[in-house]
Amino acid sequence: MNIRRLSIIFQVILWIATFILTLAWIFWPDPPFQPEPLTMAIGLVATATTTLLSRYENKLKTEEFCIANALAVGYVNNFIEPVLTELIKKNKSPLFYIYIPAKISDLHPKNIDRLVSKLKESNLTNKTVSIKLDEGRGARDVMTIFNTNGANIYFDFPNTLLTLSPLIDYKLESKKNSFNNQEKDELGRLYISKFQQTVENLLTDINLFPRYVQFTNAIDKINLE
Repeated sequence: MNIRRLSIIFQVILWIATFILTLAWIFWPDPPFQPEPLTMAIGLVATATTTLLSRYENKLKTEEFCIANALAVGYVNNFIEPVLTELIKKNKSPLFYIYIPAKISDLHPKNIDRLVSKLKESNLTNKTVSIKLDEGRGARDVMTIFNTNGANIYFDFPNTLLTLSPLIDYKLESKKNSFNNQEKDELGRLYISKFQQTVENLLTDINLFPRYVQFTNAIDKINLE
C-alpha cells in the first residue's frame, strides 16, 4: 500500500470521526464524555492534515515531471536556440519543425528510419547539414527537408526523450518480459506532453515560437510552401 492511499484512508478516518462526534454532540443529551472539545480538536486535525497532504501531493505532482522539464531546458539551451540563432543570421526566416512522437519508442533508430522513408511518398528529400555554432560550442547536425521547388525546412527528432525509457520502466517496475506496454505508453505520453509544453514555453519566452519553430507528429505532412 503506497503513501498516497494511506493518507487518503487516514483523512477519511479523521473526517468520519469528526462527523460521528458532531452527531453525538447534537443528539446525545448526556454522553459519558464531552463531545464538543473532541469534535473541535479532531476537526482541526483533519483540516490541518488534509491541507498538508494536499500540498505534499501537489509537490509530488510537480516533481513527477521535473526530469521531462530538465530535458526540455537542455534541449532548448544546448540545441534549438543556438542552432536557430545561427540559421537566423544566415536566413531571415528559417522554419524548424520538432517531431513530437505518440510514444517514446517511436524515437528508436529503426522507427525513425521508417518515418524518414515516407518522405519519398510526398516527393520530399532530406539531407543532414552541420551548423557551426559561435563561442567555440562546436557544431550541431540538423536534418533539412526539401521539396522539388527547392524550398526547405529544418527538422529534428528529440532523441533526448529516449532517456526517459529507463525511468518509466523503473516507475512501473517493468521486467524484460512484462506485458504492461499500455501503462508504459500512457506514462510516456504524459512525459512527452510535459516536455513539449516546457519547450514551447521556453521558446515563447525568447521569441522563437511560433515564428521559427513548429511542432509536428508526422514528418511527411509538413508544409514547405
